[in-house]
Amino acid sequence: MTRPLAPLVLLGFALSGCPKQSGATASGASVAAAEAPAPPSITCEPSARFGPLAPVEILAGRFVACLPVGTTVVPNQRPIMGAAAPPDQVSNVRVPLSEGAEPSATLLFQDVAGLARGPWQERATEMLAEQLPGETLDVSLGTSISGVARGPDPLGAGAGEGLGLVLRHPDETVHFIGFILDDGTDGLDRDDAVALLSTLADGGKARPIGGARSLPTGPGEETLEIVLPDDVIVTTDHGPDFLVHRLTTLAPLFEPRATAGLYFGGHPSFRHDEDAEQVEVTVYGQPASLEVSREQGWVAMDGLVVLTGPLTLDLPVGDGLVMEAPRAGWFSHVMLGGPDEGSLDALRKAIADARWESPASE
Repeated sequence: MTRPLAPLVLLGFALSGCPKQSGATASGASVAAAEAPAPPSITCEPSARFGPLAPVEILAGRFVACLPVGTTVVPNQRPIMGAAAPPDQVSNVRVPLSEGAEPSATLLFQDVAGLARGPWQERATEMLAEQLPGETLDVSLGTSISGVARGPDPLGAGAGEGLGLVLRHPDETVHFIGFILDDGTDGLDRDDAVALLSTLADGGKARPIGGARSLPTGPGEETLEIVLPDDVIVTTDHGPDFLVHRLTTLAPLFEPRATAGLYFGGHPSFRHDEDAEQVEVTVYGQPASLEVSREQGWVAMDGLVVLTGPLTLDLPVGDGLVMEAPRAGWFSHVMLGGPDEGSLDALRKAIADARWESPASE
């Protein structure tokens, strides 16, 4: 399993320019029109700069804000043979910058980056200073969200010309936000951008952490029954014919954290290395072998589990049509990574105790 991208890289990508969302995926398949913002219970007053405001839920209700009328939450696009980021992991919020105008800026919200413990704000300030010009600002948004922001004044539409924010949610989780202008858009005063976010508040929908979960696996109604450690969150990517569950141990911002990826599908990317170190483990209650690699203070383990033999899937191809797609079998590619082997113990136990359950066997 490759080492997760550092938050620095993720925020840098967000602020290097955000393509304008359209109604088509990379594969050419059409997607639904932008989702209408949900009506959370928040009172919105008109803005002298942006006109009438309306409530918008962000990150599946983790946040709520009063944003200009015409704002839309755009479905995340799926690359060819890839998986779209789920709405609780990334929110692309398209915002008009004047009353009655088409959206011409994006607020890009990313899922939990870490916990607001230790010198997280100082580290966030250093990170922003490495990536963006301008002055770093301490910000307090709504009634309970705080953090730091940095960007040029005015904001521009070029690479590195947006506003970056690192914000603490009331539950102590930290999120990255990018405020990015479309190419060709006139500049925006930095204070106006910060003011636009001044109503950002806790949306009231908690991020589930730990506990028993029933995770879909395919190829039909099968599920993985797993009990997550108390400090682990899970996100699920739905591909065209596969799923990936990503388990992440929460840790202070910028501290190394253990992760696991559980792929379920017919085309795993695992490549066996005969020379690799092997460790015997238990996966979903059955004995298995994982390959181990160590480099630059990071330990990775991965291996393949065969869940079922040859099968044929019915895959949608549009307009109510389906295509029969043969598969050699249904597999689970298990991937773990962490700063040391001890950091993986809790995730390894959860995966060992988990059970893959098929309705056909009940």
